[in-house]
Amino acid sequence: MADEGSKVWQRVLAQGSRITATSLRVLFDQDSTRSERFSRYLGGETAQNGLANQDLVFIDFSKQLIDQQALNELLVLAKDLQIVEQFAEMRNGLKINLTEQQSVLHTALRADMNTSLIVDGVDVVAEVQAEREALRRFVDAVRTAKRFRKIINIGIGGSDLGPALIYDALFGTYNSEVECAFVANIDTHEIKSVLNKCIAAETLFVVCSKSFNTVETLSNARIAKQWLAEKLGVEVGDKVLAEHFVVVSAFPDRAAKSGVVAANSFKIWPWVGGRYSISSAMSLAPMIAFGTDIFDEFLAGMRTVDDQMQHSAPEDNLPLILGLIDVWNCSVLGHTSQAFVPYAHQLKLLPSYLQQLIMESNGKSVQVDGEPTSMRTSPVVWGGVGTSAQHAFFQMLH
Repeated sequence: MADEGSKVWQRVLAQGSRITATSLRVLFDQDSTRSERFSRYLGGETAQNGLANQDLVFIDFSKQLIDQQALNELLVLAKDLQIVEQFAEMRNGLKINLTEQQSVLHTALRADMNTSLIVDGVDVVAEVQAEREALRRFVDAVRTAKRFRKIINIGIGGSDLGPALIYDALFGTYNSEVECAFVANIDTHEIKSVLNKCIAAETLFVVCSKSFNTVETLSNARIAKQWLAEKLGVEVGDKVLAEHFVVVSAFPDRAAKSGVVAANSFKIWPWVGGRYSISSAMSLAPMIAFGTDIFDEFLAGMRTVDDQMQHSAPEDNLPLILGLIDVWNCSVLGHTSQAFVPYAHQLKLLPSYLQQLIMESNGKSVQVDGEPTSMRTSPVVWGGVGTSAQHAFFQMLH
């Protein structure tokens, strides 16, 4: 976050004071090309270059209360703070997690397989690719055998919201080999309602927990194990149960100690935060549903965003611009909430996913140097599906 006393930050605040005296209607009246100038394709093309390719994402920020003068000052702020350079340092393995003295490398999970990244003497990309190959073999085997028709993901937070979002987003667009369900709540009604629709012999449980100390996940995993044993007519210690369990964790040894014995386990590394783990083995359930080739396309899309953040010119750097606009709205204009309203029904879980991603990442009261923050760092994130939202809370917004 910017130093409250820096000249650049003071100029940004001055822009905020200036812009609040106007309105979007006035900004559009003053600039007939605003829609074209304040929109981009996530690939570098500007909107005036024609229709987007189906693989590109069109971003329109012309409806944000900001003009070119204010955006220019925000870009100067980003340069002053070396935001792009800091992103590159993170991506290259610098230990920016000062609390745990480790790297933050979720970007390595979708790195190009032909690259390498050495951190503490280990090629991180090679490790990730080896794990992805193990995942591919397992997923292909499950999809080929067709033994399991129901996959139940047991996790919470990023171990639940990420894979559930992918499954919902892709279901209906791609053929699914299995049906997936996601259990997070410690209220047993959730898992019991899911289990009531399952056939034990055809059910595979994917237990996701980075630490494998999470109470809610461990509780639900034990309930699943007891249900499975009862339905299969075996003791809870029978080794046949392990064939129905997969563990995804940074500490798989803790799974067995907690009573969750799995025939297969996959790795997530300590340098991946749970809320960033969507591109890891935590998304095993949708991988089984749609195949690893589809998941590879998802990773390639994420890599495109990473590359644009690191290598694009500031004025065309969409990840940077969108991040700066968030700072503008929250820390400069003082907006206390941010609504995400997807109109695609398949993205109905996006607001919940972004709620954790943004609020847990940015909701801080202390700066890197240990000093208290002097400004608001995150809005309250919420939302709902567009058409339904129009008949629920849009009247209040307008």
